[in-house]
Amino acid sequence: MSGNVYEWVNDWFEAYTASPQTDPQGPDYGSYKVARGGAWYSITLGCRTTYRVFGYPYIIENHLGFRLALSEAPVN
Repeated sequence: MSGNVYEWVNDWFEAYTASPQTDPQGPDYGSYKVARGGAWYSITLGCRTTYRVFGYPYIIENHLGFRLALSEAPVN
């Protein structure tokens, strides 16, 4: 799914620290939101889910989108 449009994620942007992290969440608020995964015009390096960019959450661009996800319903 990577590489069509950058995917907005729920995290606010903050620079990573130098220490190793697993699933960093970012701050509770901020000015910029994170987008991941690369877009139709991205170089190969940018088309990875770990690649991230940031921007204002109210910007509309032809290379930004989001994915609707539904968690699996519990089986009774």
